[in-house]
Amino acid sequence: MKSSVTRKARLQERWSGASACFELADGGTLLLDEIGEMPPGTQAKLLRVLEDSKVRRLGSKSEISVDVRVLAATNKVPEEAVALGQLRSDLYFRLNVVRVAMPPLRDHLDDLPDFGGGAPRRPEPQNTGRSVKSISPEALENLAPVYLAGGMCASSAMPWNAPW
Repeated sequence: MKSSVTRKARLQERWSGASACFELADGGTLLLDEIGEMPPGTQAKLLRVLEDSKVRRLGSKSEISVDVRVLAATNKVPEEAVALGQLRSDLYFRLNVVRVAMPPLRDHLDDLPDFGGGAPRRPEPQNTGRSVKSISPEALENLAPVYLAGGMCASSAMPWNAPW
């Protein structure tokens, strides 16, 4: 078993600015958000990492082996992005092992109370002077446009930014 000093030094090294996302996720899972917006050159590098399970730090001559499970997300229809040349077909087929299609929240408003109807899941921000314990059904009905306009990002901050 390694000493805590060695572990601490190793963690500090992994979190240093030179470490790559894949290195930090080694042995775990990495979420790549908005892969449809990724430039073609970066897509090619990502494909190489997925195929070889190795990364190379910027300026380094040696490669580092990584064991990473990759989750990729996009707000585009992947097949359309491939057809338009926005997403490499080989990368798409490499990533498309298990596909989870998430319909927009506007298509299932019945789930809205599950996202904000109970006690807020985030701690109250500093210095707001507000204490939100729950959200009434009437407030949820009035706040539905906020959810629809801003998606989950807006909804997670909604209890603290609400005008009451």
